[in-house]
Amino acid sequence: RASGFTRFPLCEGGSLDRIAGYINMKDVLSAAERPKTLREAMREASLVPETSGYLALAVAVMVVCGTNFVIIRAALAHVPPLTLAALRFSLALVPAIFFIRRPAVPWRVLGTYGGLIGAGQFGMLFLAMRHDISPGLASLVIQTQVFFTLGLAVLFEKEHVRSYQLAALALAAGGLAVILLNTHGDVTPLGLGLTLLAALSWAGGNIASRRAGSVNMLAFVVWASLVSVPPLVALALIFE
Repeated sequence: RASGFTRFPLCEGGSLDRIAGYINMKDVLSAAERPKTLREAMREASLVPETSGYLALAVAVMVVCGTNFVIIRAALAHVPPLTLAALRFSLALVPAIFFIRRPAVPWRVLGTYGGLIGAGQFGMLFLAMRHDISPGLASLVIQTQVFFTLGLAVLFEKEHVRSYQLAALALAAGGLAVILLNTHGDVTPLGLGLTLLAALSWAGGNIASRRAGSVNMLAFVVWASLVSVPPLVALALIFE
Protein backbone atom coordinates (compact mmCIF):
# COMPACT_ATOMS: atom_id res chain seq x y z
CA ARG A 1 0.00 0.00 0.00
CA ALA A 2 2.86 2.38 0.80
CA SER A 3 4.24 2.07 -2.74
CA GLY A 4 1.01 3.30 -4.35
CA PHE A 5 1.08 0.46 -6.91
CA THR A 6 -1.30 -2.47 -7.34
CA ARG A 7 0.66 -4.56 -9.85
CA PHE A 8 4.05 -6.13 -9.26
CA PRO A 9 6.25 -8.25 -11.58
CA LEU A 10 6.97 -11.84 -10.60
CA CYS A 11 10.52 -12.67 -11.59
CA GLU A 12 12.46 -15.92 -11.74
CA GLY A 13 15.73 -16.04 -9.86
CA GLY A 14 15.28 -12.47 -8.65
CA SER A 15 16.22 -11.07 -12.08
CA LEU A 16 14.07 -8.42 -13.79
CA ASP A 17 15.27 -9.86 -17.11
CA ARG A 18 13.32 -13.07 -16.37
CA ILE A 19 9.74 -11.90 -15.81
CA ALA A 20 7.35 -14.83 -15.41
CA GLY A 21 4.19 -12.72 -15.02
CA TYR A 22 2.71 -10.18 -12.67
CA ILE A 23 0.61 -10.05 -9.52
CA ASN A 24 -2.45 -7.83 -9.21
CA MET A 25 -2.96 -7.21 -5.51
CA LYS A 26 -6.70 -6.77 -6.05
CA ASP A 27 -6.86 -10.40 -7.18
CA VAL A 28 -5.13 -11.49 -4.01
CA LEU A 29 -7.20 -9.37 -1.63
CA SER A 30 -10.58 -10.02 -3.26
CA ALA A 31 -10.18 -13.79 -3.74
CA ALA A 32 -12.55 -16.02 -1.78
CA GLU A 33 -9.54 -18.08 -0.71
CA ARG A 34 -6.10 -16.54 -0.45
CA PRO A 35 -3.68 -18.18 -2.91
CA LYS A 36 -1.09 -20.38 -1.23
CA THR A 37 1.67 -19.27 -3.60
CA LEU A 38 2.29 -16.20 -5.73
CA ARG A 39 2.20 -18.33 -8.88
CA GLU A 40 -1.42 -19.25 -8.18
CA ALA A 41 -2.34 -15.56 -8.37
CA MET A 42 0.02 -14.74 -11.25
CA ARG A 43 -1.28 -13.27 -14.49
CA GLU A 44 0.49 -13.69 -17.80
CA ALA A 45 2.61 -10.71 -18.79
CA SER A 46 2.65 -9.45 -22.38
CA LEU A 47 6.32 -9.01 -23.28
CA VAL A 48 7.37 -6.96 -26.31
CA PRO A 49 10.84 -7.82 -27.67
CA GLU A 50 13.16 -4.86 -28.11
CA THR A 51 13.71 -5.25 -31.84
CA SER A 52 13.69 -2.83 -34.76
CA GLY A 53 10.62 -4.60 -36.14
CA TYR A 54 8.50 -3.71 -33.11
CA LEU A 55 9.85 -0.16 -33.16
CA ALA A 56 8.75 0.16 -36.78
CA LEU A 57 5.34 -1.22 -35.82
CA ALA A 58 5.02 1.39 -33.05
CA VAL A 59 5.87 4.16 -35.52
CA ALA A 60 3.33 2.77 -37.97
CA VAL A 61 0.63 2.90 -35.27
CA MET A 62 1.43 6.57 -34.64
CA VAL A 63 1.25 7.34 -38.37
CA VAL A 64 -2.12 5.58 -38.71
CA CYS A 65 -3.54 7.33 -35.64
CA GLY A 66 -2.33 10.72 -36.84
CA THR A 67 -3.62 10.46 -40.41
CA ASN A 68 -6.88 8.93 -39.18
CA PHE A 69 -8.23 12.36 -38.22
CA VAL A 70 -7.67 13.74 -41.72
CA ILE A 71 -9.50 10.75 -43.21
CA ILE A 72 -12.37 11.23 -40.73
CA ARG A 73 -12.81 14.83 -41.86
CA ALA A 74 -12.82 13.75 -45.50
CA ALA A 75 -15.45 11.07 -44.78
CA LEU A 76 -17.62 13.57 -42.88
CA ALA A 77 -17.91 15.62 -46.06
CA HIS A 78 -20.01 12.78 -47.50
CA VAL A 79 -21.51 10.88 -44.53
CA PRO A 80 -23.33 12.29 -41.47
CA PRO A 81 -21.30 11.89 -38.25
CA LEU A 82 -23.51 9.48 -36.32
CA THR A 83 -24.05 7.35 -39.42
CA LEU A 84 -20.29 7.27 -39.99
CA ALA A 85 -19.71 6.16 -36.38
CA ALA A 86 -22.36 3.44 -36.76
CA LEU A 87 -20.69 2.23 -39.96
CA ARG A 88 -17.30 2.19 -38.21
CA PHE A 89 -18.46 -0.12 -35.45
CA SER A 90 -20.58 -2.22 -37.80
CA LEU A 91 -17.47 -3.00 -39.84
CA ALA A 92 -15.56 -3.78 -36.64
CA LEU A 93 -18.38 -6.17 -35.68
CA VAL A 94 -19.17 -7.98 -38.92
CA PRO A 95 -17.96 -10.47 -40.02
CA ALA A 96 -15.41 -10.81 -37.18
CA ILE A 97 -18.04 -11.70 -34.57
CA PHE A 98 -18.84 -14.94 -36.44
CA PHE A 99 -15.24 -16.13 -36.13
CA ILE A 100 -14.08 -14.78 -32.78
CA ARG A 101 -15.33 -16.28 -29.54
CA ARG A 102 -16.73 -13.91 -26.93
CA PRO A 103 -14.14 -13.22 -24.22
CA ALA A 104 -14.83 -14.34 -20.66
CA VAL A 105 -15.96 -10.88 -19.60
CA PRO A 106 -19.28 -9.91 -17.96
CA TRP A 107 -21.78 -8.29 -20.31
CA ARG A 108 -21.91 -5.22 -18.06
CA VAL A 109 -18.21 -4.61 -18.77
CA LEU A 110 -18.66 -5.12 -22.51
CA GLY A 111 -21.74 -2.89 -22.43
CA THR A 112 -20.01 -0.12 -20.51
CA TYR A 113 -17.01 -0.15 -22.83
CA GLY A 114 -19.10 -0.40 -25.99
CA GLY A 115 -21.42 2.43 -24.99
CA LEU A 116 -18.67 4.79 -23.86
CA ILE A 117 -16.36 4.19 -26.81
CA GLY A 118 -19.12 3.98 -29.41
CA ALA A 119 -21.76 6.63 -28.77
CA GLY A 120 -19.54 8.46 -26.31
CA GLN A 121 -16.06 8.81 -27.76
CA PHE A 122 -16.58 8.38 -31.51
CA GLY A 123 -20.13 9.70 -31.69
CA MET A 124 -19.23 13.02 -30.07
CA LEU A 125 -15.83 13.26 -31.76
CA PHE A 126 -17.40 12.86 -35.21
CA LEU A 127 -20.10 15.41 -34.37
CA ALA A 128 -17.41 17.89 -33.35
CA MET A 129 -15.20 17.26 -36.36
CA ARG A 130 -17.95 17.83 -38.92
CA HIS A 131 -17.89 21.62 -38.57
CA ASP A 132 -16.58 22.68 -35.17
CA ILE A 133 -12.95 21.58 -34.78
CA SER A 134 -10.05 20.98 -37.15
CA PRO A 135 -8.53 17.49 -37.53
CA GLY A 136 -5.16 18.57 -36.12
CA LEU A 137 -6.63 20.23 -33.06
CA ALA A 138 -9.06 17.36 -32.48
CA SER A 139 -6.14 14.90 -32.42
CA LEU A 140 -4.57 16.94 -29.60
CA VAL A 141 -7.66 17.76 -27.53
CA ILE A 142 -8.83 14.14 -27.54
CA GLN A 143 -5.60 13.26 -25.73
CA THR A 144 -6.93 14.99 -22.63
CA GLN A 145 -8.29 11.50 -22.01
CA VAL A 146 -5.00 11.01 -20.14
CA PHE A 147 -6.08 13.56 -17.51
CA PHE A 148 -9.57 12.09 -17.27
CA THR A 149 -8.26 8.52 -17.08
CA LEU A 150 -5.95 9.41 -14.21
CA GLY A 151 -8.76 11.16 -12.37
CA LEU A 152 -11.16 8.24 -12.83
CA ALA A 153 -8.47 5.79 -11.76
CA VAL A 154 -7.95 7.74 -8.54
CA LEU A 155 -11.70 7.97 -7.95
CA PHE A 156 -12.77 4.42 -8.80
CA GLU A 157 -9.59 2.34 -8.69
CA LYS A 158 -8.08 4.07 -5.64
CA GLU A 159 -4.78 4.67 -7.41
CA HIS A 160 -2.24 7.10 -6.00
CA VAL A 161 -0.81 9.95 -8.07
CA ARG A 162 2.91 10.48 -7.66
CA SER A 163 4.71 13.80 -7.82
CA TYR A 164 6.41 13.12 -11.16
CA GLN A 165 3.02 12.28 -12.69
CA LEU A 166 1.61 15.60 -11.49
CA ALA A 167 4.62 17.41 -12.95
CA ALA A 168 4.15 15.69 -16.31
CA LEU A 169 0.44 16.51 -16.31
CA ALA A 170 1.14 20.16 -15.51
CA LEU A 171 3.63 20.37 -18.39
CA ALA A 172 1.17 18.74 -20.80
CA ALA A 173 -1.67 21.00 -19.62
CA GLY A 174 0.50 24.06 -20.18
CA GLY A 175 1.33 22.99 -23.72
CA LEU A 176 -2.32 22.27 -24.49
CA ALA A 177 -3.35 25.66 -23.12
CA VAL A 178 -0.84 27.44 -25.39
CA ILE A 179 -2.25 25.60 -28.41
CA LEU A 180 -5.88 26.33 -27.50
CA LEU A 181 -5.10 30.03 -27.02
CA ASN A 182 -3.71 30.20 -30.55
CA THR A 183 -6.29 28.26 -32.53
CA HIS A 184 -7.12 31.11 -34.97
CA GLY A 185 -10.72 29.96 -35.39
CA ASP A 186 -9.95 26.25 -35.76
CA VAL A 187 -12.45 25.37 -33.02
CA THR A 188 -15.79 26.59 -31.70
CA PRO A 189 -16.92 26.30 -28.06
CA LEU A 190 -19.29 23.52 -29.13
CA GLY A 191 -16.51 21.67 -30.89
CA LEU A 192 -14.21 21.96 -27.88
CA GLY A 193 -16.95 20.80 -25.50
CA LEU A 194 -17.88 17.78 -27.63
CA THR A 195 -14.25 16.74 -28.02
CA LEU A 196 -13.65 17.01 -24.28
CA LEU A 197 -16.74 14.86 -23.66
CA ALA A 198 -15.36 12.38 -26.19
CA ALA A 199 -12.09 12.33 -24.24
CA LEU A 200 -13.98 11.73 -20.99
CA SER A 201 -15.86 8.84 -22.61
CA TRP A 202 -12.55 7.40 -23.84
CA ALA A 203 -11.22 7.60 -20.26
CA GLY A 204 -14.29 5.76 -18.97
CA GLY A 205 -13.71 3.11 -21.61
CA ASN A 206 -10.12 2.74 -20.40
CA ILE A 207 -11.35 2.01 -16.88
CA ALA A 208 -13.87 -0.51 -18.21
CA SER A 209 -11.24 -2.31 -20.30
CA ARG A 210 -8.95 -2.45 -17.28
CA ARG A 211 -11.69 -4.13 -15.25
CA ALA A 212 -11.98 -6.73 -18.00
CA GLY A 213 -8.60 -8.03 -16.86
CA SER A 214 -6.21 -9.98 -19.03
CA VAL A 215 -8.30 -10.86 -22.10
CA ASN A 216 -7.93 -11.06 -25.85
CA MET A 217 -8.39 -7.37 -26.69
CA LEU A 218 -9.32 -8.06 -30.31
CA ALA A 219 -12.21 -10.24 -29.14
CA PHE A 220 -13.09 -7.67 -26.48
CA VAL A 221 -13.33 -4.82 -29.01
CA VAL A 222 -15.27 -6.90 -31.54
CA TRP A 223 -17.90 -8.03 -29.02
CA ALA A 224 -18.12 -4.59 -27.41
CA SER A 225 -19.00 -3.25 -30.87
CA LEU A 226 -22.19 -5.31 -30.61
CA VAL A 227 -23.25 -2.83 -27.93
CA SER A 228 -21.87 0.23 -29.74
CA VAL A 229 -23.90 -0.16 -32.94
CA PRO A 230 -27.56 -0.04 -31.73
CA PRO A 231 -27.43 3.36 -29.93
CA LEU A 232 -25.49 4.92 -32.79
CA VAL A 233 -28.00 3.62 -35.36
CA ALA A 234 -30.90 4.85 -33.22
CA LEU A 235 -29.38 8.31 -32.79
CA ALA A 236 -28.60 8.51 -36.51
CA LEU A 237 -32.18 7.62 -37.42
CA ILE A 238 -33.56 10.23 -35.01
CA PHE A 239 -31.24 13.15 -35.73
CA GLU A 240 -29.93 12.53 -39.23
